[in-house]
Amino acid sequence: MKTLILLIAAIALTANGFSQNDKVTEALFKTPNIVIQEITTQHGEGVQTAQSALVFGEENDFEKFWKKFAKSNYAVDGKRESGYYASTNFVSPKLSPDSLSFYYKVEKDGDFCRITSLTKQKGAYLSSGATYENVRAMMEKGIYEYYVSLYDEKISVLQKNYDRQVKDAEKLEKQGERLQRDKDDHEKSINKLNGDISSLRSSMDKTNSDKKALDNEVEILKRELEQQKKEIKRAEDDLKVAELDYNTKLAAGDLSEKKAEKGLKDITKRRESISKLQGKLTDKNTKVTETENKLINADRKLSETQNNLEKKEAEVSNHRSDIERLNKEINANKDNINEEKLQVENAKGDLEKLKMAKGGLTILQ
Repeated sequence: MKTLILLIAAIALTANGFSQNDKVTEALFKTPNIVIQEITTQHGEGVQTAQSALVFGEENDFEKFWKKFAKSNYAVDGKRESGYYASTNFVSPKLSPDSLSFYYKVEKDGDFCRITSLTKQKGAYLSSGATYENVRAMMEKGIYEYYVSLYDEKISVLQKNYDRQVKDAEKLEKQGERLQRDKDDHEKSINKLNGDISSLRSSMDKTNSDKKALDNEVEILKRELEQQKKEIKRAEDDLKVAELDYNTKLAAGDLSEKKAEKGLKDITKRRESISKLQGKLTDKNTKVTETENKLINADRKLSETQNNLEKKEAEVSNHRSDIERLNKEINANKDNINEEKLQVENAKGDLEKLKMAKGGLTILQ
């Protein structure tokens, strides 16, 4: 019993020590949007257009990552110059075939940091154009890769904490199971609830199976949709060629009245064919939307079933509490199990939130 008390104390200290997540981790529980903003800032001899983005990370950490990323991927190797890192007169094929000058700085912004960059091409600051957009893409890619690495780091920390607490919970559960073997009346109720839980899980399995089928259907429909778009594009291109040929010959007087009429009928027929194809495309889009709505309904059903499942599991916990009240040792053990389960669920919840948020990470187009 003394060993158990020491174990519980250690678990409580560990859990409490980890209960406060840092600001970056808290922010990463929701998938961050990578948004490159266009701003104006003083640089050189006047106010220039710059691209800027808020990054959920520590200033020094992100700056270190960005230096390595920009150098290895885009040949940007800046040196300090008037508050910015400046990489002048360099060529980066991914950005432009021309020589460029690129300036950036990473500075603290509240609990996080912000990167700001300016680009010069042929002696002029850029505010639009292909190179400007390539720089935007570079910033988006760099921030995206930073977030991926940051998520991996944070998930690893939370995973270790979760695994440790799961092991502690397993030790307490094994002891609790030994103490509860003789409590037959309550176990009967638990068995019934477990049957309900099994049915609910079977229902969830079926819904997940339905979701998989719907996912496949959406994928097929979208492939068909893309094919129809290509078919329309080909038909439109052919129409343009036919119209050009007809108009050229008509203007040159190379068409007899009969041939002109025949050519006009051909163009009309082509237009009608495209119209029909566009109607089919609309129908396919509608089908995709309907199938995606079915997926949303499946998710809603899963959520409702999960809530019911959790209620049933809570009832199981209540019955076990009734069993534990029969014996002081059982009661103490159950209290410890409940506390540990709470910590496990908190750790699991944080871990799942991070994994889900990482899964939603993307570069907005």
